[in-house]
Amino acid sequence: MPASMPASLPGWELEPWRFDETATPAEVAARRAPAAELVDAGHRLGPDAHVSRLAVIDCDLLELGARTYVAALAHVSGRVRLGDDCSVNTGAAVRGDVRTGRAVRIGAYATVLGFDHGFADTGTEIFRQPLTSRGIQIGDDVWIGAHVVVRDGVRIGSHAVVGAGAVVTRDVPEWAVVVGNPARPVRDRRHGPLTESGDTAGRLGDRLRTAIPRILDRSFVDGWYRDHPGAPRTVRAHTDAVELADLAQAGPPPQLTPQEHVRRLGGLQVPASGLVDELDPRDGADGPVQPRERAVPVELPEPTVRALPAQVRAYHVLA
Repeated sequence: MPASMPASLPGWELEPWRFDETATPAEVAARRAPAAELVDAGHRLGPDAHVSRLAVIDCDLLELGARTYVAALAHVSGRVRLGDDCSVNTGAAVRGDVRTGRAVRIGAYATVLGFDHGFADTGTEIFRQPLTSRGIQIGDDVWIGAHVVVRDGVRIGSHAVVGAGAVVTRDVPEWAVVVGNPARPVRDRRHGPLTESGDTAGRLGDRLRTAIPRILDRSFVDGWYRDHPGAPRTVRAHTDAVELADLAQAGPPPQLTPQEHVRRLGGLQVPASGLVDELDPRDGADGPVQPRERAVPVELPEPTVRALPAQVRAYHVLA
């Protein structure tokens, strides 16, 4: 699938909910053919499930519940399981590992991608690097608006609404209405719009996400993160940078590659305990950076002792 585009396209291929009102007996027979072919190929389709002959279906596993339909020009691939009374509307893409409950409506030209491209190897073209997949799970009674993008690994709770054009990068709570890029809650369907304080917090969050990349760039001096220009380099400043970058863009600070972040922070661990001291101020600005106790054995407390490590070490464990 799909077959070649006909010169005249019945309206119910683009809007399958109109089928019962408008289809002729010949169209009824034609409508059943793609579903029958999919069942013969080993996929599972419930009663009255409909797949347009103009949809692209390339699935290892496809399960459609009763009265679930896939409209014309949709693209469905991977391992996709949709419950009863669901819809994939015109031009939408549902790909990778995607599972929904019942009564989930996926709007026109939405993109629900339950996989992602690797790009860690800078010496290899991205399209040649392996794919990863954490999968997307969507509850019952969810409305995903037109042109929405849902990232791999996201969970969308039951009864949620994702506004048109939103980019969903994090989990969506049950009953939430989320909008924007990245998507954020603006109301709870059970209680109405958020309070003024909630709206203010949302606006503040948007401002922070815009400002954080500039802050990280300004704080990266001579290859190290610092609390402010002129401040000494510290492990804490680096871990704070990682946390801020994750908040702003759901990823590592861009001044170093992910591998460089791991090598730097992992290389500062004390071998005997795995803890991380603060950097030794006696190291020169361009000299080696080593934890002060790298060569000194660390005596761990007796099992009955509940003493915490030093404050700096404790903060680094938390970070």
